Amino acid sequence: MNFGRERLKKRQYQEKADESDRAEDIQEVADEPLKPVASFLMSERIAEHDKERMLADGSRGRVSVKEKLAEMKQKISDQKMPEKPKTKSQEASL
Repeated sequence: MNFGRERLKKRQYQEKADESDRAEDIQEVADEPLKPVASFLMSERIAEHDKERMLADGSRGRVSVKEKLAEMKQKISDQKMPEKPKTKSQEASL
């Protein structure tokens, strides 16, 4: 029986310690300055992409796929690629 009482006292002591820790944590959080939170409801964010300003998906800041594809096509057409021979040797396929 004595062992059970010691266990109970230990548990009560630990619960009190946990409560005091929680109170300290709550006080620390209350003392911290309030940080501004970005509003995810804003549907218009401006993305700087290739020196053009475009409308982006508000919550994630993504640029549309069509706009990216158009930019990639433009970049490819601007670059001159060396021409490769279009014939394949039979040895390469074996």
